[in-house]
Amino acid sequence: MTSRLILLAMIAAIAGCATTAQSPATQPAPFTAIERGQALAERRCSGCHAVGLTGQSAQTMAPPFRDLGLRYNAISFERRMADLTSPGHHEMPPMRLERNEVRDLAAYIDSLDDP
Repeated sequence: MTSRLILLAMIAAIAGCATTAQSPATQPAPFTAIERGQALAERRCSGCHAVGLTGQSAQTMAPPFRDLGLRYNAISFERRMADLTSPGHHEMPPMRLERNEVRDLAAYIDSLDDP
């Protein structure tokens, strides 16, 4: 009798696990433009630029991202990145960024100005 109860409890537990798929309300939200921009900055830009709120850039000619918001708004940053990424600039190597990646970077840089 005890072994039957244990078996039934195990079956119920396994069945419960199989039906606990997350509902749309409990699923994690997709990444925001700011989060995508931060991930891109950390992955592709942090070798030269300081990409966070603190720290110095590894390359002296590479401005910290927190200062870029003072130089550019989102639109002028997108234009500037289009000018810089194809041929490169000073010490900046040429790199290919999709338009949506540039927008995400702009959103992230803009977020660095927020208190």
